Amino acid sequence: ATYELARIAKSWGDCPNKPFVVGASISVVCSTLFYDPLGDTAQAIGLITTGLALISAFYLLYISPIRGIQNTALSSLTITGLISGTMIHAPLLRGLDNGFEWTILLLTVGFSTDTGAYVIGRCFGRLKLAPSISPGKTWEGAIAGSFCGILACVVGASLLGLPISFIKSGCLGAVLAVTGHMGDLIESQLKRQAGV
Repeated sequence: ATYELARIAKSWGDCPNKPFVVGASISVVCSTLFYDPLGDTAQAIGLITTGLALISAFYLLYISPIRGIQNTALSSLTITGLISGTMIHAPLLRGLDNGFEWTILLLTVGFSTDTGAYVIGRCFGRLKLAPSISPGKTWEGAIAGSFCGILACVVGASLLGLPISFIKSGCLGAVLAVTGHMGDLIESQLKRQAGV
């Protein structure tokens, strides 16, 4: 993913250092092996990397391609920030109590959201969600995908025996579904800017 994002950034004239980006992203994610996923360090790193990922996404979506700012160090750091800032949460999640079950739930919700959005959007979609970014995505698909994600989270949490209430699992499913839709749109925007 890191290499692909560096290649996309290069296509609009940015100049990231690919070996640095790949190596740094792997190093940041592997750093989770050296601290307790339930400790204060993990919580601080989780918050910092989430903020870094959001700032990096903003730079890659708006500042670099639109303003024409090309800087090797800046683009390398922002690509590393976006990829490692999101991927670092997987090993942290896996290290929690019931980490395997939480990871399965996360993947199930993502799969259910995408599948529901695709199937319903393809069969019944009429209202375009963001035609300038992703012409195939529809409001009907997004709503159906969100419903599927919420349902998958509620049922999955119950079947996996996770210590979360019905209401909280529904809210978690909604947050994950909306986040998934946003991630799809961000990816589509990056590809559109790169002409892919």
